[in-house]
Amino acid sequence: MERKKQKIRIKDIAKLANVSVGTVDRVLHNRVEVSEKTRKKVMDIIDELNFRPNLLAQRLASDKIYKLAILIPKFSGNNVYWEGPLEGIQKAMNEIGKYGVVLESFFFDLKDENSFRKESLNTIFSNPDGILIAPTFEHETREFAKKCDQRKIPYVFIDTYLSGENNLSYFGQDSFQSGYLAGKLIYYNLKKHSEILVLNFASALKNYPHFREREKGIKQFLQDQSFKGKITTRNIAPDQEKYLDHLLPDHSFLSHVRHVAH
Repeated sequence: MERKKQKIRIKDIAKLANVSVGTVDRVLHNRVEVSEKTRKKVMDIIDELNFRPNLLAQRLASDKIYKLAILIPKFSGNNVYWEGPLEGIQKAMNEIGKYGVVLESFFFDLKDENSFRKESLNTIFSNPDGILIAPTFEHETREFAKKCDQRKIPYVFIDTYLSGENNLSYFGQDSFQSGYLAGKLIYYNLKKHSEILVLNFASALKNYPHFREREKGIKQFLQDQSFKGKITTRNIAPDQEKYLDHLLPDHSFLSHVRHVAH
């Protein structure tokens, strides 16, 4: 009968490398208090033994509580988009909460940059171990990201991608590609010299990276098709949606537009 492989433990690696268990632990967690020579020696032994740490067991054995924070838009009856992501976050917390992870939620108003500033400060002051951020407002998010970097708080982005920051990851759509797809769907239902109106629910696009990328995607597809019609862009402040009634002659789809535009 084939003998069962002996389970490799951290103290076995420490003995082979002639270092302490604490040193092996620091190498495994990529901490800086280890010389490169020692780190390489430990990693070589780890690779040779094909050692994989049991992270779940480590979490269960630890008394440390990890606090995660989310900073996302609040949803309402007029804008239910963010209800889905919040439900997903809460479902994940139901699964990982028993492993010593807690969540604190902060919500900002999609129409108000100052609301984002206020809630971002509240998020920082809560001293989280990691943050999930919806970077809806570019300028304010970059300020917030700088504060996180200074405090060495890791963060990830959701829904909107913002380049040039130190986010660990991004979860969401490619805004340019979604705009490109929208351009394709529009094009297939229009004549070559039709007029297209692109509505952005923002007073200006400079602070809304996802709107800018979607608009670029739409225009790029039309350009690729040698579209000869007219493309008009209008930016409407979120609190001025009532002016749509004066802008468009056909009002039949306005309620749907208001529902999905955010």
